Amino acid sequence: MDGFNLYHAVHDLKEPRLKWCGTSALVRQFLLADEALAETRYYTANPIHLAKEVQNRHAAYVAAIQAQCDGQFTVQRGHFREKPVQINFNNDGVSVRVRKKGAREEKETDVRIAVDMMDIAMRGQCDALALVSGDSDQIPAIERVLERFPQIQRFIILLPPGQKSEHLRQLAEKYPGRVRVSQIKRAHVENSRMPDEFTDSNGKTHRAPKEYRDDHS
Repeated sequence: MDGFNLYHAVHDLKEPRLKWCGTSALVRQFLLADEALAETRYYTANPIHLAKEVQNRHAAYVAAIQAQCDGQFTVQRGHFREKPVQINFNNDGVSVRVRKKGAREEKETDVRIAVDMMDIAMRGQCDALALVSGDSDQIPAIERVLERFPQIQRFIILLPPGQKSEHLRQLAEKYPGRVRVSQIKRAHVENSRMPDEFTDSNGKTHRAPKEYRDDHS
């Protein structure tokens, strides 16, 4: 699951309470009767460049989805790197700055996802994979997994809300019977929302940040 890809899609729904969605509950809505969620790998990065309250919300959310997960749960962390100042020149020699100093971008997530898909397939740890992302950059990795590892009988692609990604959808036509693509909608996110407060099996209490709570308090 590409954490920030999903987060920004849910953010665009303009209902902050929906950001408190459980990853396992979200994916389970798209599984068939003979499919079970054995492991979740959640790809994210600590937003250390943002305000402390943002970092706290991020940490609280990751801890909560881990507590609510089915099977094994692993957090794969990339990092944020400052974008270089970029200058473009048009034909008249006039410079236009398109990136401001201090802007940050998340690094390593795409590569980590691709490497992990290959690694899981090589180890024979499962017979199905699910990818929660609308990033078409993953297409070469998906195709390589499908072509090299026939034991991966099914590849499930779940597109975050609002992300159409026609190129990813075309994989279902290219690999009929092995690839299925589904669109996550607002209702799916709503149905996967975690309680504002719950206690996990270890006795730890998890509370939604006030911005994500139903009552905002």
